[in-house]
Amino acid sequence: MKEKELLLSLLSDADLMAKFKENPKAVLKEKGIDVPEDVEIRVVEETEKVKYFVIPYVGSDAPASIEELEQRTAKYWIIA
Repeated sequence: MKEKELLLSLLSDADLMAKFKENPKAVLKEKGIDVPEDVEIRVVEETEKVKYFVIPYVGSDAPASIEELEQRTAKYWIIA
């Protein structure tokens, strides 16, 4: 998966990490990951004591089952 490879690269390359924080869409494009122009990418970095829980967009109505949730969120990156 390209996203996991990117994550490993970011963690091992401070210059790439700085570039990614400044312009994530450019780095994603360089790595062959397409992001639509109208999509905003926000980069947040966890610390030992600060964690993030990202709630994916699923549309206007809640999924009825785990299977439906998986189908509707399969297009989102879940790296962690």
